[in-house]
Amino acid sequence: EELGKATVRRNYIAFRAGDLTVRRGQEVTVLNIDDPDWTFVRTAHGRVGFVPSYYLDNYSDNIRARCMSAESQHLLVIKDFYGQHAMDISVKEGEWIRVISRDPDGWLWVRRLRNGKEGFLPSHVAILATNV
Repeated sequence: EELGKATVRRNYIAFRAGDLTVRRGQEVTVLNIDDPDWTFVRTAHGRVGFVPSYYLDNYSDNIRARCMSAESQHLLVIKDFYGQHAMDISVKEGEWIRVISRDPDGWLWVRRLRNGKEGFLPSHVAILATNV
């Protein structure tokens, strides 16, 4: 079943059986989002496979809502971080962010609560806001 379209945020090279190599800017059809970290997609050429969910953007509203409810957590930034790359987000200690997706390499795709800006952030600069 087709769940909607998504645009690839950055290049991903498949390294496991079942993964799919995709290029930044490529449009894919989302077929399955049961795993919040991996999305099963199909390219315009009919190739199918898994890509990290945080590599995709422009989900249709219903897909994004389902992903957000599964992954969404508020974090408090505990250390300044200055982005090194175009896809990174710079944050200051004391800011609040929301996790959109997690990278197995220790990076988060987050949204800044005060202005909605999104970007990659290393997970060690923020904590789960449970007892703050």
